[in-house]
Amino acid sequence: MNFVVITLDTLRYDFVGANGNDCIRTPNLDRFARQAVCFDRAYAGSFPTVPYRTDVFTGRFGRPFHPWAPLAWEAVTLPELMRNAGYVTMLVHDTPHLVNYGFGFDRPFHGWEMIRGQEVDRYRTDKVTRQHLKFDPDKMRFADTYGAQSVRNFFDFAAEEDHCTPRLFQTAARWLERNREHERFFLWIDSFSPHEPWDPPQHYVDLYDPGYEGEVLTFPRYGSVAHLPEHEVRHMRALYAGLVTMTDRWVGYFLDHLNLLGLAEDTVVIIDSDHGTYAGDRLMAGKEAPHYQEICHTVHMMRLPGKEAARTGAIWQPADLMPTVLELAGVDAPADLGVQGVSAVPLLRGDPASARDIAVTAGAIVQPQPGAGHAAITARDWAFFDYPDPARRALFDLRNDPGQERNVIAEHPAVAADLHDAFLEFLAKHEASPHLIAYWKGDAAALEAAIAAADTPAYAAFRGGQQRGLGLTPRSFVRSPEFGQGRP
Repeated sequence: MNFVVITLDTLRYDFVGANGNDCIRTPNLDRFARQAVCFDRAYAGSFPTVPYRTDVFTGRFGRPFHPWAPLAWEAVTLPELMRNAGYVTMLVHDTPHLVNYGFGFDRPFHGWEMIRGQEVDRYRTDKVTRQHLKFDPDKMRFADTYGAQSVRNFFDFAAEEDHCTPRLFQTAARWLERNREHERFFLWIDSFSPHEPWDPPQHYVDLYDPGYEGEVLTFPRYGSVAHLPEHEVRHMRALYAGLVTMTDRWVGYFLDHLNLLGLAEDTVVIIDSDHGTYAGDRLMAGKEAPHYQEICHTVHMMRLPGKEAARTGAIWQPADLMPTVLELAGVDAPADLGVQGVSAVPLLRGDPASARDIAVTAGAIVQPQPGAGHAAITARDWAFFDYPDPARRALFDLRNDPGQERNVIAEHPAVAADLHDAFLEFLAKHEASPHLIAYWKGDAAALEAAIAAADTPAYAAFRGGQQRGLGLTPRSFVRSPEFGQGRP
């Protein structure tokens, strides 16, 4: 049996037609959903792009959570275990973060191919000027660095097939043609779309906002968009929707090719997303905290040969992917691997019980520091925003308020306390340091005592050891030749 994993960066659960959206056109994902087991309660874990991929590659949340960091040399990964079990393993991607700056996510595979040009990828040095921009650079995210680079990479696209997404799925389809004779394979397709820049061909944008005149916010600054004109925010949302539809088209192209080659009946296909985004919702753009359902609720669908389509309300998190695939493939993970994910195979075989009571979505919390720290806790009926400071916590009743418009923590303090305790248990179970647990308890005295009692090298490692490679600082990005030296 073969395996194909298709990861779609920044695809929101509620922008898929099969999930109840009757405005966004996703006919291929909808068709796939009718053939698959759909996890309606899938949620991001380590957040965002790179930490998510560390979760799925290693089956772990980290201590928690994974930072934005290169794949550790010593990490034992899903593609490596599949490779060692006799699968031909291949990565086809246009997500530049997997390899740019030495992040090393290509390393576990037999082979890899990258489609050039997305976001931070230093693909071109062509001259760009203000006339190439569709909006004021003051509204652009990181205009002096990779915002400008994305403009340079895309500005001369003349046809849909010039875009990265079509090239990605065409490349993956060609790989199938060349490798179909292998006894078994494990193919990972990592699509950066529908992540910004939201710059699909115009015919996709016209599906959602025809006749628009004005600035086109393809790469908006993260944060509040309350200061922008309403029509610009509306069109920004249309750009995202258009890119979702374009991505859907090319996912369908690949799935049709898999079927055409006679491989579909012997291949497990998994389609998922790492997180969502704000596309004008709550007058926000991007992925800023707090993580409402628009951010943390993700897509996860599995099509298995001989398995009837179904929908499940069982909670799923990215770390669960590794043990699930390994069990389906009959591959044993090393006993000392420390996998924190939970296999969904019992569920797929008919056990209705959910393996998880809560889902936790958070960015890496490397060290306690005043004002830092946010975690989104999702249970069956509740969404809880946890902070070290109790005054900042919020609770939402998803049964009666799925849009999370009313904080009901004052009405249900016991529910909030239970979810906070569940998060503390999650931290302890997932190897959080005593300092971090004390910090999240909101107990300043306990935190100080834990730090004072800590062995100096151990605390130094906790405080700073994970920071190596934690993220790319502004100095890490190469400045645009134009925008970095005074914008045109």
